[in-house]
Amino acid sequence: MFSNKEVADYINANYEPVWHTARAVPLVTIDFGNGNVVNRTMQGNIATYVCFGDGKVLDVLPGIYEPGVFKQCLERLNKLAIELTREPACERFKLVRSYHKTESQKVPLQEVLQPMLTFALKKVGENEGTNRRNVAAWTELYQDTVANEAVWRRRAHGILADMAPPRPDVINNRIFREVLHVHLEDPYLGMGPSLFAAYPFDK
Repeated sequence: MFSNKEVADYINANYEPVWHTARAVPLVTIDFGNGNVVNRTMQGNIATYVCFGDGKVLDVLPGIYEPGVFKQCLERLNKLAIELTREPACERFKLVRSYHKTESQKVPLQEVLQPMLTFALKKVGENEGTNRRNVAAWTELYQDTVANEAVWRRRAHGILADMAPPRPDVINNRIFREVLHVHLEDPYLGMGPSLFAAYPFDK
Protein backbone atom coordinates (compact mmCIF):
# COMPACT_ATOMS: atom_id res chain seq x y z
CA MET A 1 0.00 0.00 0.00
CA PHE A 2 2.94 2.35 0.61
CA SER A 3 4.23 1.68 -2.92
CA ASN A 4 0.93 2.92 -4.36
CA LYS A 5 1.68 6.34 -5.89
CA GLU A 6 -1.48 8.07 -4.67
CA VAL A 7 -0.95 6.80 -1.14
CA ALA A 8 2.76 7.70 -1.16
CA ASP A 9 2.10 11.18 -2.56
CA TYR A 10 -0.61 11.84 0.03
CA ILE A 11 1.59 10.67 2.92
CA ASN A 12 4.57 12.74 1.77
CA ALA A 13 2.38 15.83 1.39
CA ASN A 14 0.52 15.55 4.71
CA TYR A 15 2.64 13.50 7.11
CA GLU A 16 6.22 13.03 8.27
CA PRO A 17 6.60 9.30 7.46
CA VAL A 18 8.82 7.16 9.69
CA TRP A 19 9.47 3.45 9.17
CA HIS A 20 10.43 1.25 12.10
CA THR A 21 11.23 -2.47 11.88
CA ALA A 22 9.77 -4.20 14.93
CA ARG A 23 11.96 -7.30 14.64
CA ALA A 24 14.06 -9.30 12.22
CA VAL A 25 12.12 -10.89 9.36
CA PRO A 26 11.62 -14.65 10.01
CA LEU A 27 13.00 -16.95 7.31
CA VAL A 28 11.89 -20.45 6.37
CA THR A 29 14.21 -22.93 4.68
CA ILE A 30 12.90 -26.16 3.12
CA ASP A 31 15.45 -28.74 2.06
CA PHE A 32 13.95 -31.10 -0.53
CA GLY A 33 17.16 -33.09 -0.82
CA ASN A 34 19.63 -33.43 -3.72
CA GLY A 35 20.60 -29.77 -3.32
CA ASN A 36 17.07 -28.47 -3.85
CA VAL A 37 16.52 -25.81 -1.20
CA VAL A 38 13.86 -23.10 -1.01
CA ASN A 39 14.35 -20.01 1.17
CA ARG A 40 11.40 -17.72 1.82
CA THR A 41 10.48 -14.97 4.23
CA MET A 42 7.43 -15.66 6.38
CA GLN A 43 4.48 -13.36 5.85
CA GLY A 44 4.71 -10.52 8.35
CA ASN A 45 2.31 -7.81 9.38
CA ILE A 46 2.26 -4.08 9.89
CA ALA A 47 0.69 -1.42 12.07
CA THR A 48 0.43 2.18 10.83
CA TYR A 49 0.44 4.73 13.66
CA VAL A 50 -0.90 8.23 13.05
CA CYS A 51 0.67 10.53 15.63
CA PHE A 52 0.52 14.12 16.76
CA GLY A 53 3.56 16.34 16.41
CA ASP A 54 4.73 15.33 19.89
CA GLY A 55 4.85 11.66 18.86
CA LYS A 56 1.74 10.60 20.81
CA VAL A 57 -0.59 8.19 19.02
CA LEU A 58 -3.88 9.48 17.65
CA ASP A 59 -4.91 6.20 16.02
CA VAL A 60 -3.56 3.01 14.51
CA LEU A 61 -4.46 1.21 11.30
CA PRO A 62 -3.71 -2.47 11.94
CA GLY A 63 -2.65 -4.74 9.10
CA ILE A 64 -2.56 -4.45 5.32
CA TYR A 65 -5.20 -2.34 3.54
CA GLU A 66 -6.45 -1.91 0.01
CA PRO A 67 -4.70 1.33 -1.10
CA GLY A 68 -7.85 3.37 -1.76
CA VAL A 69 -9.36 2.58 1.64
CA PHE A 70 -6.00 3.16 3.35
CA LYS A 71 -5.82 6.64 1.81
CA GLN A 72 -9.40 7.39 2.93
CA CYS A 73 -8.51 6.42 6.50
CA LEU A 74 -5.41 8.63 6.43
CA GLU A 75 -7.44 11.55 5.09
CA ARG A 76 -10.00 11.25 7.89
CA LEU A 77 -7.29 10.96 10.54
CA ASN A 78 -5.38 13.92 9.14
CA LYS A 79 -8.51 16.05 9.37
CA LEU A 80 -9.18 14.83 12.92
CA ALA A 81 -5.58 15.53 13.98
CA ILE A 82 -5.78 19.10 12.67
CA GLU A 83 -9.02 19.69 14.59
CA LEU A 84 -7.67 18.21 17.83
CA THR A 85 -4.37 20.08 17.61
CA ARG A 86 -6.32 23.32 18.07
CA GLU A 87 -7.36 22.13 21.55
CA PRO A 88 -5.25 22.52 24.72
CA ALA A 89 -3.16 19.40 25.39
CA CYS A 90 -5.12 18.29 28.48
CA GLU A 91 -8.45 18.66 26.66
CA ARG A 92 -7.06 17.00 23.53
CA PHE A 93 -6.16 13.85 25.45
CA LYS A 94 -9.70 13.60 26.84
CA LEU A 95 -11.14 14.01 23.35
CA VAL A 96 -8.81 11.32 21.94
CA ARG A 97 -9.92 8.81 24.57
CA SER A 98 -13.57 9.70 23.96
CA TYR A 99 -13.02 9.24 20.21
CA HIS A 100 -11.59 5.76 20.72
CA LYS A 101 -14.37 4.75 23.08
CA THR A 102 -17.01 5.83 20.55
CA GLU A 103 -15.23 4.14 17.63
CA SER A 104 -14.79 0.86 19.54
CA GLN A 105 -18.58 0.60 19.81
CA LYS A 106 -19.47 1.86 16.35
CA VAL A 107 -20.62 -0.32 13.45
CA PRO A 108 -18.07 0.14 10.63
CA LEU A 109 -19.04 2.43 7.77
CA GLN A 110 -21.16 0.39 5.39
CA GLU A 111 -20.26 2.59 2.41
CA VAL A 112 -16.61 1.69 2.97
CA LEU A 113 -16.94 -2.01 3.67
CA GLN A 114 -19.71 -3.10 1.31
CA PRO A 115 -17.89 -2.36 -1.98
CA MET A 116 -14.85 -4.27 -0.73
CA LEU A 117 -16.91 -7.19 0.49
CA THR A 118 -18.81 -7.35 -2.81
CA PHE A 119 -15.56 -7.34 -4.76
CA ALA A 120 -14.00 -10.00 -2.53
CA LEU A 121 -16.98 -12.33 -2.82
CA LYS A 122 -17.03 -11.88 -6.59
CA LYS A 123 -13.35 -12.75 -6.85
CA VAL A 124 -13.53 -15.86 -4.67
CA GLY A 125 -13.04 -18.90 -6.86
CA GLU A 126 -11.53 -16.94 -9.75
CA ASN A 127 -8.07 -17.84 -10.96
CA GLU A 128 -5.75 -15.02 -9.89
CA GLY A 129 -2.58 -16.98 -10.51
CA THR A 130 -1.80 -15.18 -13.75
CA ASN A 131 -1.63 -11.78 -12.03
CA ARG A 132 -0.27 -12.43 -8.53
CA ARG A 133 2.24 -9.61 -8.84
CA ASN A 134 -0.64 -7.10 -8.85
CA VAL A 135 -1.09 -7.18 -5.08
CA ALA A 136 -3.77 -4.47 -5.12
CA ALA A 137 -6.09 -6.86 -7.00
CA TRP A 138 -5.75 -9.78 -4.61
CA THR A 139 -8.98 -11.05 -3.09
CA GLU A 140 -7.12 -11.60 0.19
CA LEU A 141 -6.22 -7.91 0.35
CA TYR A 142 -9.87 -6.90 0.23
CA GLN A 143 -10.80 -9.56 2.75
CA ASP A 144 -8.04 -8.34 5.07
CA THR A 145 -9.22 -4.75 4.70
CA VAL A 146 -12.78 -5.70 5.67
CA ALA A 147 -11.48 -7.62 8.70
CA ASN A 148 -9.18 -4.75 9.68
CA GLU A 149 -11.98 -2.19 9.72
CA ALA A 150 -14.75 -4.46 11.04
CA VAL A 151 -12.83 -6.31 13.75
CA TRP A 152 -9.16 -5.52 14.40
CA ARG A 153 -9.35 -1.74 14.35
CA ARG A 154 -12.26 -1.76 16.77
CA ARG A 155 -10.13 -3.86 19.11
CA ALA A 156 -7.31 -1.31 18.81
CA HIS A 157 -9.78 1.46 19.64
CA GLY A 158 -10.75 -0.44 22.77
CA ILE A 159 -7.11 -0.60 23.89
CA LEU A 160 -6.43 3.08 23.20
CA ALA A 161 -9.64 4.17 24.94
CA ASP A 162 -8.24 2.96 28.26
CA MET A 163 -5.09 5.07 28.35
CA ALA A 164 -3.65 8.48 27.71
CA PRO A 165 -2.28 8.73 24.17
CA PRO A 166 0.96 6.67 24.23
CA ARG A 167 3.99 6.72 21.99
CA PRO A 168 4.10 3.90 19.41
CA ASP A 169 6.99 2.10 21.11
CA VAL A 170 4.99 1.87 24.34
CA ILE A 171 1.92 0.26 22.75
CA ASN A 172 3.42 -1.59 19.77
CA ASN A 173 3.94 -5.03 21.36
CA ARG A 174 0.41 -4.99 22.76
CA ILE A 175 -1.14 -3.96 19.43
CA PHE A 176 0.68 -6.74 17.61
CA ARG A 177 -0.13 -9.32 20.29
CA GLU A 178 -3.78 -8.49 21.04
CA VAL A 179 -4.92 -7.10 17.69
CA LEU A 180 -2.74 -8.72 15.01
CA HIS A 181 -1.97 -11.91 17.00
CA VAL A 182 1.75 -11.60 16.42
CA HIS A 183 3.88 -12.06 19.55
CA LEU A 184 6.87 -9.83 18.82
CA GLU A 185 8.48 -10.57 22.17
CA ASP A 186 8.32 -14.33 21.52
CA PRO A 187 11.23 -15.69 19.41
CA TYR A 188 8.73 -18.01 17.68
CA LEU A 189 6.05 -15.31 17.25
CA GLY A 190 3.55 -17.30 19.31
CA MET A 191 3.75 -20.30 16.97
CA GLY A 192 5.88 -22.47 19.26
CA PRO A 193 3.05 -24.78 20.35
CA SER A 194 2.11 -25.45 16.72
CA LEU A 195 5.71 -25.93 15.63
CA PHE A 196 6.87 -28.20 18.42
CA ALA A 197 3.86 -29.85 20.08
CA ALA A 198 3.02 -33.44 19.17
CA TYR A 199 5.54 -33.66 16.34
CA PRO A 200 5.10 -37.32 15.27
CA PHE A 201 8.75 -37.88 14.37
CA ASP A 202 10.29 -36.75 17.67
CA LYS A 203 12.48 -39.42 19.21
